[in-house]
Amino acid sequence: MAGSRHVSIPSQLVQSESWMTANDEPGLTSIIIPTYNRAGLLLETLNSVAAQRYRPIEIVVIDDGSTDATEALIRSFERHHRGDPGLSVRYRFQPHQGAWAARTLGLRLSRGAYIQFLDSDDLLHPDKLARQVVVFEAEPTIDFVWSSTGSFHSAPDWHATPVVGWPLAAQVGRDIVIAFIAKGRWKTESGLYRRRACRRTGPWANVAMFQDWEYNIRMLTWSPEIRFVPGLLSATRQHDHERIDDAWYTCRGIAGALRAVTLVEQQTREQFGTDSRWKAAIMSRYRQLSDQAADCGFS
Repeated sequence: MAGSRHVSIPSQLVQSESWMTANDEPGLTSIIIPTYNRAGLLLETLNSVAAQRYRPIEIVVIDDGSTDATEALIRSFERHHRGDPGLSVRYRFQPHQGAWAARTLGLRLSRGAYIQFLDSDDLLHPDKLARQVVVFEAEPTIDFVWSSTGSFHSAPDWHATPVVGWPLAAQVGRDIVIAFIAKGRWKTESGLYRRRACRRTGPWANVAMFQDWEYNIRMLTWSPEIRFVPGLLSATRQHDHERIDDAWYTCRGIAGALRAVTLVEQQTREQFGTDSRWKAAIMSRYRQLSDQAADCGFS
């Protein structure tokens, strides 16, 4: 275990739920899209939101310091859909900080009862929200739902084999947390969160890698009620261009990944530290990073 490493858990991750308002518009889904210089791909992502059978939706685009035509594209999209009373668009520009800060700002600005995170180059199936929201409406105790995710280069195949996101079988409670530490079980865009779940989980952590992994483990530690909704309902784009948080092959990215693993280790040690499966899962994450960390001079 990286016992010599210590990362102070940011105070904003352990503060009260007052960081994000509890007030919401019943039935409204807020789709939070962080973006950075993705004007060439963002429209396709926005169109996948507009194609949702579910309404009402608010799109919250957080522009993380783009220098391209992102704002003009958003304004054009907003004008084009002005006649749709169930679809609203909110745009906010911030100095470049990273996807974690953009998602946190999006949460603060959101008004929805349900929260969808969506990267600015990924896509949603037209039935995604409709099929997931109905679970929330039928079962008020459910905090989070997720479905399968596929991958694509030019156009998604909604009948393809998923790349991630399957039922967790009989895994419950601590078993889910340990399983997720070992391997992420869903992609950011595959889930839908009830607002109270995001408030309780807290803001996104300032890490350059493994952001959604850390966030979802932090959520799972308080034992939310979760459900799997069958179907491939989201798709992750595969390409050579830089994603907003794609830093895996840089020393900054490795440092961020190490910080995320250390945060997760510290946040889960008290609950799970005596469980040999937890120790094995944490160690596997550190081993995954060890070679790259050594190349960057990290001990």
